[in-house]
Order: sequence, then C-alpha cells, then structure tokens
Amino acid sequence: MVVESLALVSRRLGRETVRHLIDDLLPVVDVQPVDAALHALALGVSRIGRRPRRLVDRTSFAFMRLHAIEAALAFDADFARAGLRTLPNEA
Repeated sequence: MVVESLALVSRRLGRETVRHLIDDLLPVVDVQPVDAALHALALGVSRIGRRPRRLVDRTSFAFMRLHAIEAALAFDADFARAGLRTLPNEA
C-alpha cells in the first residue's frame, strides 16, 4: 500500500511531497508487510458489483477484516461499497 500511495502522491503532488511523506510520515506509521497468509486471504476476497477489485484494495479489505478495523481513511468508493466506514465520509 505504501508503494501505491507514493506513486499516487508523486503523480498528483510531485517528488518533493513524496520526500516529505517518506521522511516525515512513514517513520511514525506502523507499516505491516503482506505475508503469504494475508496474500491468500486477499485473493479470496470477492468482487464488488460487476467491477473486479484491484489486488491492493482486496489486500486492504482482508487486512482490515483480520484486525477488526471498521473505518478507513479512503477516497476510494470501493471501501464504502465493501461495508467500511470511510473518513472523510465523502468516499
């Protein structure tokens, strides 16, 4: 998820913002690796509607279910469609 986030920020806000995220934000964030068990769970997560979910979203949903996380800071409407509360509430 870190790689996808950094790529998005790079495209939208530039390399300087990415540097700030790496230097200032990531050191205080608890980043969990995707191990084989979580990857297998993510592959088993179902589709939403007619559109298949991206693997990164499926991994997020599997992780959140595994750890009983009910809300996400997300701008992707798929999180709300998956039954999660999103922050801000406009997702």
